[in-house]
Amino acid sequence: MVVSFGELLHVDPGFNPKHAIAFNLAPPSPKYEKDAALRSLANTLVERIQGIPGVTAVGASAFGQPLSSGNFWLSFDVEGRPKARPGEEPAMRIAMVTPGYVPALGLKLIRGRLFNAEDREGAMRVVILTQAAAHQYFPHEDPIGKKIILGWGFANGEFWTGRVVGIIGDFKQSTLSNDSDPQLLAPYDQLPIGSLSVVIRSTKDLGAVAAAARAKVHEVDPDLPLYELQTMEDVVSASVAQPRFYMLLLGGFAAVALILAAIGIYGVIAYAVSQRRQEIGVRMALGASRDRVVRMVLGQGLVLAFAGAAAGLGAAFLATRGLRTLLYSVSASDPLTYTGVALTLVLVAAFASYLPARRAARTEPQLALRGEV
Repeated sequence: MVVSFGELLHVDPGFNPKHAIAFNLAPPSPKYEKDAALRSLANTLVERIQGIPGVTAVGASAFGQPLSSGNFWLSFDVEGRPKARPGEEPAMRIAMVTPGYVPALGLKLIRGRLFNAEDREGAMRVVILTQAAAHQYFPHEDPIGKKIILGWGFANGEFWTGRVVGIIGDFKQSTLSNDSDPQLLAPYDQLPIGSLSVVIRSTKDLGAVAAAARAKVHEVDPDLPLYELQTMEDVVSASVAQPRFYMLLLGGFAAVALILAAIGIYGVIAYAVSQRRQEIGVRMALGASRDRVVRMVLGQGLVLAFAGAAAGLGAAFLATRGLRTLLYSVSASDPLTYTGVALTLVLVAAFASYLPARRAARTEPQLALRGEV
């Protein structure tokens, strides 16, 4: 679990969490039921927050917040390809974003262009794909310029269709341990929906920026619920809260088990030495050196330790099968982990055995032979 958690902390989320904050909004109905109201809200918020001193980029999105539980999937077709049979259509994540969304998150533009102010309602509909979507659905062709028909129908029987204008780098949408899903971004102005998350990137103190952003939201609409205002670094930290808890819980039990093992080994070896005082006295009277006595007692303790480690490794190999779903980038039978744990236990056993062994080596032969020790 410790190795797994360490690997998880080194996962690249695909975006830059530094110097950025985020919050969520819940536009209430019926005030924001119409598309025009949602467009106006998103554009006004972005414009107001962009004016906060130190803000370098701000973007709003629906279902675009990384490392969150919210997600929105749609089936789709690619214009010019044979239409998939009902129930077999491919699908991918969909997010609706404003033009500043990609810069605010620090996502990488791989090819093409990002959304701009011209990508609004009434203009040519456009979309951006992540690398995962481009590789999965356009493995041997250039997706730029292709038209994607989403399973988002209108009353007139038409479906929302957008032309691919750019490809961005992948980012983690749900958890750091999961692979990035293929995702399509559409301009929020062209496909508004009643859900909003806002990301702000700033060169100033994030606490002051957060307070100013909250005030701007209140200015736009005092009744607009704002929640989960936090830094993007906190978002990343929260995404590994469960693995961290499991690691600390099992690590705590392991530490207690290690202490109990050390105390138990010490007690057993100490008791065995006390029962052999006279034997040790005879050995020393016949010429056994103190070092030889230490090696004898320590060796007996290590024989038990190695036997116990071998049995424990076999039991652990079977028991850790249930940990597979909790691990990331490390096998439940990782040889380095098993070797490290076994060596740690043997070293603890050696130390626990050494203390009574050293005490045995201090035995005075004449006192042991008289039974006075």
